[in-house]
Amino acid sequence: ALLAWIERTRPVRFTRRDAHRDNRSRFRKVDDIDPALDLLEQHGHIRLLPTPEQPGKRGRKPSPTYETHPDYHPTDP
Repeated sequence: ALLAWIERTRPVRFTRRDAHRDNRSRFRKVDDIDPALDLLEQHGHIRLLPTPEQPGKRGRKPSPTYETHPDYHPTDP
């Protein structure tokens, strides 16, 4: 389901929150999407980008960001 979403939407980058929001019918809770993200990362479809340091910043940590394999990037017609 998640790979089909990547193939359909062709994002260059997306956050865990984006993936969950667009696939809420399949993954009820945000944590439910983690095994699918891990599997796609293991198979080279996506990669987790480093989280930028935000010293002194309060509040919630930013959602993990992933980059898709170039094969999934949109192409110019």
